[in-house]
Amino acid sequence: MVRTITFFLFSTLFFISKLGNAQLTIDTSFSAEQMVKTIFAEDEKRFKIENVKYKGDKRSLGVFKCSMLYNKVISEGVILSTGNVFDAIGPNNTPDRSTKTVINSDPALSSIAKGPTYDAAVLEFDFTPTEDSVAFNFFLASEEYPEYVSKNVNDIFGFFLSSEEPKFRKNLALLEKHIPITVDNINSIAN
Repeated sequence: MVRTITFFLFSTLFFISKLGNAQLTIDTSFSAEQMVKTIFAEDEKRFKIENVKYKGDKRSLGVFKCSMLYNKVISEGVILSTGNVFDAIGPNNTPDRSTKTVINSDPALSSIAKGPTYDAAVLEFDFTPTEDSVAFNFFLASEEYPEYVSKNVNDIFGFFLSSEEPKFRKNLALLEKHIPITVDNINSIAN
């Protein structure tokens, strides 16, 4: 029996890096459903995707292509941001580059952060795999790093997998020892 698994991709990340304009391109013209079906499930034989939902500011969701030499793992994908995804192109030449979006909190992220979250971008969809394993690559970049590490501002990334039968929900975005992916947990001092 194949069961439908609900996949939640939550992020309050702000993707900023010192990138040249030619190395990173972003397109916001796709709908959330088009993004999921073309980026996450490029081979439709491997997944059946339904119920694609996005919660957040429309400036906080896009598709990126990255041609940086060190980036051999993720050359294209979906970008989620707490601000404007186009800020990720850079240059990152100011310590407080930010775009306020809707004040959108998320309970799952707030539980990881152990406090309220703001400007969340939440991408959620159901998928039914036709194979016995599924793999996703992700990375977190943050404008909060390094200026706001351990200063009560904590960009966070959650990657939740849930199922109705058997009923479970698990954050897969963890370091060893079940440490969540946050700026306060991954920086020049920790991990």
